[in-house]
Amino acid sequence: MLENIERIFICGDIHGELEISKLNTSSFPEQKQFKDDNNIVFQIGDFGIIWKNDPDNTEKHWLKWLDSKPWYTLFISGNHDNHDRLDKYPVIDFYGGKASQISEKVYHLKSGYVFNIANKKFFVFGGAESVDKELRIEGRSWWRQEIPDYKTMQLGLKTLEDNNWTVDYMLTHTLPHNFIHFLDEHRFGSNVQYKYNDPVAKYLDNVFDVMKGGYKNISVGISIWIKNCLIIYESYIMILLKSFNKNVHFY
Repeated sequence: MLENIERIFICGDIHGELEISKLNTSSFPEQKQFKDDNNIVFQIGDFGIIWKNDPDNTEKHWLKWLDSKPWYTLFISGNHDNHDRLDKYPVIDFYGGKASQISEKVYHLKSGYVFNIANKKFFVFGGAESVDKELRIEGRSWWRQEIPDYKTMQLGLKTLEDNNWTVDYMLTHTLPHNFIHFLDEHRFGSNVQYKYNDPVAKYLDNVFDVMKGGYKNISVGISIWIKNCLIIYESYIMILLKSFNKNVHFY
């Protein structure tokens, strides 16, 4: 299925139908050049299409729309996702990691695994703390599983250890804690202080401390480079995968 990938794109939050226009032909014109399905869009959290507690016509429409596109959509967990629903899908082995198939060409990548795709290693660790959870309703618009549990965090460390703490890309939804401080000190964005106590951000700090440069790029769901880190929300950048002469695009 993903053996002869031509292009890989990485996309930030789409929040279901609210921002899925990021993937239409006007916002994402490169897709017009795709000749077949041998392409991937990594969506790095707040996928949001699986949102309501029961599937509805809106969900079915957008999944069918994604299935019609000339790529496979591989998404990771964010904090604006219905984790109760996502946890109920069967888990399958998927290119070195674990995933759930949501529809024909849409897959949910589980946190804590390294996926071997297109001769590259992608470490996935989703989730983040919702700063507005007090305004949300548990089980309807907020889910405790937005913070990966201890077992998942330990799995991530063990997976990286098994890979000699070296991967090509880290796909996360939130920033490492130290990067949040960097943003605050250099006045990128606004009010980033509210992320200081995010357990996922602190966990990613620990991962970085152990890896000591054993990663090449980290992509997180929010658009600036910081020490090999690309914060994505609405922009994209192309990176050449020299090992097999294909391209990865950040979108």
